[in-house]
Amino acid sequence: RAQQGVYKSQVSAEYSAVSAVIQQYIPSVNCGTVDPATNLADFQSALKAAGIDTVIEENQKQLDDWAASQAAE
Repeated sequence: RAQQGVYKSQVSAEYSAVSAVIQQYIPSVNCGTVDPATNLADFQSALKAAGIDTVIEENQKQLDDWAASQAAE
C-alpha cells in the first residue's frame, strides 16, 4: 500500500520555512490583533520569500503523479 500524504523531503527546507512564517503570522491574524489590510501583504510576501510557490508546485506534481497512477489501474 502506498504511503498517503505529501512527501516533504523534496521541499523540506521550503516546507520548514513556510511553516515558520505561518506560525509567526497566524496567531495574530486569527485573534484580530493586526490590521489585515496591511499585514496580509506582509504575510504573503513572507510566504513567497520562504518558498511557498515551490511547496505548492511540488504538492501539485505529487497530486498529478498520483492521479495518473490511479487512472492507470
